Amino acid sequence: MSKVISTPHFSEKELRCKCGNCNFEGMDLAFMDKMEKIRTDPSWSKPIRVSSAFRCETYNSEVSSTGKDGPHTTARAIDCLVSGFDAVILMMIAVKHGMTGVGVSQKGKHSSRFIHLDDLEENRPACWSY
Repeated sequence: MSKVISTPHFSEKELRCKCGNCNFEGMDLAFMDKMEKIRTDPSWSKPIRVSSAFRCETYNSEVSSTGKDGPHTTARAIDCLVSGFDAVILMMIAVKHGMTGVGVSQKGKHSSRFIHLDDLEENRPACWSY
């Protein structure tokens, strides 16, 4: 699996694990190609604000129940800070460009609402809410 540290629209800082202690080897290249297509889609004209991308196993176990093989630990997921109708638009664009997992968290303050995007291939729900 090829890895990428940053892309034209996503910086290393926003893609790295939030723990600050692990060795970030990069995001999955095929996944980030899809994220670039989403970001540059003509239907989307805003930056994509990332709240979480890669997570090391230790940090992921603190914030998620997906375990060591979850989409964030395998560098194939991003949580995007977005709310309201923008969230709906982002979800439609993401599916169009090959995202197979869409998690929706739209409760609470608008500043903390997000959409989870991943491209895992195993048999699981394509869309869920938190």
